Amino acid sequence: MYSDALRLELATGRNVAAVVRSGAAGSQRPRCLLLHGNPGSLLDWSRIVPELARHPQRVAGIVLIGTLGAPAHASYRLLALPGATAFARATGGLFRSQRLAPLGRVVLRGAMKPIFSPEPLPEKSVDQQLELFSRSPEVLLSMVHVALGQPSRKLLDSASAIQCPALFLHGQRDALVPSRCARTIHERIESSGGRSRFELVPGAGHMLLEFQAQAMAASIAQFVA
Repeated sequence: MYSDALRLELATGRNVAAVVRSGAAGSQRPRCLLLHGNPGSLLDWSRIVPELARHPQRVAGIVLIGTLGAPAHASYRLLALPGATAFARATGGLFRSQRLAPLGRVVLRGAMKPIFSPEPLPEKSVDQQLELFSRSPEVLLSMVHVALGQPSRKLLDSASAIQCPALFLHGQRDALVPSRCARTIHERIESSGGRSRFELVPGAGHMLLEFQAQAMAASIAQFVA
């Protein structure tokens, strides 16, 4: 395995870091792009990659897990409001302050709770995000810049161009992105002649990769078979 660090330019003009991991140089195996959410990192895929690595030759198509949809969900609408950049800078300062660390934890727990609902919010996840934001508060600014780029609208506009097989996996009880928003993208693909399937995961929330990794891998393997 080897890694390459890249800089990607967003439509907003901002640059973000990306990491590409591949097999041995010259390998002819099919490639799979795993794109995490906002915010997130390569670690988001740590539970599902081992499940998929039994099937490198079978990856074909696009799978959207707990994807954003249209219209934009409430968090993205808030991030795109005037003053969001200044608020993100102030919040970054809160997370970096040792004196205000208890308050930072309370604020972060409140923001993360609906993301993990209906599953309980693991304290280790709070610790990881606190460490990330205290070390790299610019991640908060990156979240705002992504939202300002109107990704939900762009996804809806580009959905009609998706002609490869598509699979949507969405939690029935997703409190962050309602399933009806993701279904809008699925229906746009279908109405444009594309091949798309929408699977609602009963009782599940937004963090499908965290709590339903094996079920996600099984659905993906069946989809590409």
